[in-house]
Amino acid sequence: MLLYACYFVPLLLALHCCFAQCGSRTRQLIAATSIVATWFFILRFTWNYTGGALIRDSYMEVAVPEYWAVTSQLLSWAVVAMVWSHETPGLEYQVLGVFGAMSASFILWDHPSRRPSSRTGIPVHYLAGAALGLWSVHRLKSTILESAGDFDFWLTVLHAVLLVPKVISWMPGPVFQDWRKMPASAGYLAMGMGAMAVHWEAHGATADSGSLVLDSVRLAIPRTDCQLSIGLDLLFCIGITMAALIRFYQPHTSVQAASYVLGWLLLMPLISPAAVLMGHMCHRHFVSDYATVISYYQWMVARRLSLVSTETQEPGQGWMNLGYWKGTSEFIVACTQLADKLAEAAGLSSSDRVLAVGCGCGEELNLYKNNYHCSRVTGIELNPDAARQFVPSANVRMVSIGELATSYHETLRATLKSCCVVRGSAKAEGDFDKIVALDNVYHQPCKQSFFKHCAELLPAGGKVAVTDVLLKAGHAPLWLRVILWLMNVRCPWTHQEYRAHLHKAGLGSQVEIESLEPHVLNTWAQLENKSLFGKLVSRMVNHLDYAVVVATRPGTAPICKPEPKVAIVGSGMAGCVAAYRLALDFDVTVYESRDEVGLSGHKMKLGSHVVDLPLRIMGECYYPRLTQLLEQVRLPVIGANTDTCFFDDDAIDFVQPRTSAQALFVFLEHLNHVLQFCWAVCWHSAGSGEHGKVQTFGEWAAQHCSASVRASRIFRVYLRRQLSWMFSCTYSDVDHYPADVVLDYIRSINPLATWKSRVVRVTPSIHRLQCALVHDAKVILGKAINRIEPDRTIDGVSYDHIVFATEASAVSKILQGHVEWNESVDAIFSRVQHRPSRIVVHTDSS
Repeated sequence: MLLYACYFVPLLLALHCCFAQCGSRTRQLIAATSIVATWFFILRFTWNYTGGALIRDSYMEVAVPEYWAVTSQLLSWAVVAMVWSHETPGLEYQVLGVFGAMSASFILWDHPSRRPSSRTGIPVHYLAGAALGLWSVHRLKSTILESAGDFDFWLTVLHAVLLVPKVISWMPGPVFQDWRKMPASAGYLAMGMGAMAVHWEAHGATADSGSLVLDSVRLAIPRTDCQLSIGLDLLFCIGITMAALIRFYQPHTSVQAASYVLGWLLLMPLISPAAVLMGHMCHRHFVSDYATVISYYQWMVARRLSLVSTETQEPGQGWMNLGYWKGTSEFIVACTQLADKLAEAAGLSSSDRVLAVGCGCGEELNLYKNNYHCSRVTGIELNPDAARQFVPSANVRMVSIGELATSYHETLRATLKSCCVVRGSAKAEGDFDKIVALDNVYHQPCKQSFFKHCAELLPAGGKVAVTDVLLKAGHAPLWLRVILWLMNVRCPWTHQEYRAHLHKAGLGSQVEIESLEPHVLNTWAQLENKSLFGKLVSRMVNHLDYAVVVATRPGTAPICKPEPKVAIVGSGMAGCVAAYRLALDFDVTVYESRDEVGLSGHKMKLGSHVVDLPLRIMGECYYPRLTQLLEQVRLPVIGANTDTCFFDDDAIDFVQPRTSAQALFVFLEHLNHVLQFCWAVCWHSAGSGEHGKVQTFGEWAAQHCSASVRASRIFRVYLRRQLSWMFSCTYSDVDHYPADVVLDYIRSINPLATWKSRVVRVTPSIHRLQCALVHDAKVILGKAINRIEPDRTIDGVSYDHIVFATEASAVSKILQGHVEWNESVDAIFSRVQHRPSRIVVHTDSS
C-alpha cells in the first residue's frame, strides 16, 4: 500500500497542478482523453496482474523484440522531450510525465507563443541526462534477454535521468543558477542524431534505409494491455510533435507551411518522431544562434578598432556600428557621427519619446538623451548580457526582449507590452514619437513586418528613421546574395522598392533617403584593403549603397485630452512603485528632497562594486508582489549569499540558515510548532481586542496559540524577528501591529514553503529597478515639500491628485490647515512611528 501511495500521490498532485495552470479548455480535454485512453489499459493490466514485480514485468511486455520498434520510439521521444522541457521552469510537468502520463504533460504545457531566443542555451545537465537516457534505451534492448538485473538497472537509470535535470534546475539557491549552457541549435541537433541512431539500431537497419522505412510503417500490432497503452501514448506524442510544427509554421503562407510540415512528416518513419522534434527545434533556434555568432564577430571587430580590451569596457567604448567616417579615422568618433546623422534626420527634440531598436551596448541611448534632451529614451536589444551591463539613468533604460517582434507570431507592440515597455491599449497619441534603428535593420528577418509594426506604435506625424544597406539598381547577383546571407544580411531593396514597401507598411509616400557614401562602406573597403574582407567589400560596394531612411506616418496629429496630473511626495520604494503604476493613465511628477532618488540614494560604491544601502535583498516568498514586479519589468536577479543573525541585548538568539538544506533541517526540527502555528493562522481570523479596538497580533497569539508555541524559538525569535524586518519596526512593535494585517501577510507567503525560497537581489544594484519604475515620470530632485496649498498647488503647478510616499510624521506638517485633514486622520498617522536605523558597512579585507 505504501508503494502505491508513493506512486499515486505525486502523480495526482502533479496532475492537479498541470491542469490548474493550463489556460486552454481544448488542451485540457485532449490531455484528459490521452490519460483515460492510456491508463485504462494500465489499470486493467494491474488488476489482472498476479506476479511480484509489476513495473519490471510491464516493461518486459513492451520490450519484446517484435514490439521494441514502437517502445524505443516512445522512450527516445520522452528523453529528448525532457531537453525541450528546459524552456519551462515547472517541475510538475516532468513529474507527471515520468509517473505515467508523458503525452498529457506536454499537451498541458503552455508552449512559448513566439520564437524564444536561444542566447540562453540549453543547460549541460539536461544534455548529459538526455545522452545517458538514450544510452539507457539502447542498453534495455540488449539486456532484456540476457540479465534481469541489468534490465532493472538501466530501467531505473532511464527514469532517473528524466527527472533529475529538472529537479536540479528547480532547486533554489545561487549554486544552481549558473550552469554552463550549450547553444540551443547545437544541443537539439546532437540529441536528434542520438535519437536517430537509437531508432536505426532498434530496427537493425543501419545501412538499408529502404527496409527501415518499410519496417517503420509495418509496426507490430499491439497484443497486450501494456503494448496498447504504449502504442496510444506514442500516437499522442506524434500528435504533439506535429502540433509543434504547425504552431511554428502557421504564420507562413499556406504553401510554405504545408511543405515544411509535410517534409518533416515524410521523414518521421525514417528518423523517428524524437529526431523530427529535435530537428524542428534545431531549425527553430538556428537563426538566433547564427545571429549570436555574427554579433560576437562584430563585437570583436569593434573592440579591435576601438583599441579597447575585450575584457573591460568603460562608458563610451561600447559602439558597434559601421560608422560615418567623414573627417575622422577613429572608430568611436565615426560611430558617434553615424548616430548623430540618424538623430538629426529623425529630428529628435526635447519632447520626443524615443524607441531605439537594436541598440547594442546602449551608447546611442545616452547620446540621444544628452545631446538632444529627449524626454524619454527606451532601447530594446536581443542580447540579454548587453541589457544587463547597461547602466540606466533618468528616463533612459534598455530592455532585453529576446526575439524581436518581427518574429512571426506577434506584433512589436505585443512584444513590448509583454516586457512592460509599453502598457495599456493603443492610444491615438501613440506609444513613441520617434523610432530609430541604428545599423541593424538589415538583420531583420522581415523588414516589411518590422516597418508595419513600427507604424502601429506611432501617432500621426511620428517618424521611423533607420540606417540601412540598399541596392544601387536592379537585382543583386547570386554571389552577392550568398555573401550577404552569410553575414546575416537580408537581401537589400533598391531606393524605389524601399519607398514602395514603406508606403505599403502604412508610413506614407513621403520617404526621405539620404546616401551616406562614400563615408561608410567605401571607407571599410579602404580600412581593410590588404585583407580578403577588404577586397570583398570593395567589390560589394559597386552594387550597394548605405543611407539614412526616414518615413513619417501620414495624418494630422491628434488633439488629445491632457492626462490628469499626479504629484508623488517621496521617492523610496513606495513612491517609485506608485509612479510606475500611475504613469499608465496620469502625468506623474515625483518630488524628492535629496539630490538622488531615494530607492537607491544611499548606495555606496566600493571599487567596481555597488552596495545597496539598506541591503536590497529579498526572499522570493516574502515579497511576492515585488517578485512579480521584477518579472514584469524584465529585470535580472541573482542569488544572494547572506549571513543573518537576530539578537537582543543579551546574546545572539538565532542565525539565519545559509542554504536550503540547512533551512529544511531547521524547518523539520521545529515542525511540530510550525504546524500548530499554521493551523491557528488558517482557522482563526483576527477579532476585536480590548474596548472594541482592532485586535493586535500579540493579543491574537495569546488567544489562539498555545504557550509552548509562543515560547518556542521558531515563534519567539524567528517569526517575530523576521516580521520586524518585513515591517521595518522593533521586535516589540510587531505585537502591536493589527492582527489582520499580519495574518493576511503570513497567509500570502505560505509559511510551509518558506524553507525553499531563494534569497535574491537585483543585479548589479537596485538602481536598475529605480530607473525602470520612474522611467515614465518626471523627477524633481532637491525639492523639499513643506506645505501644499489647499488647491493642491506645488510651486505654481496645480495637481489633480497628490500621493504621499514619505514618512508618516511628515504628512501632518505638510497638510496642516487642509479641509481633508482632521483629528481622526491625524490620529492614524501619529500611531505610525518612524524608527531610524543604523547601518555599518565593513570595508576591511576580512
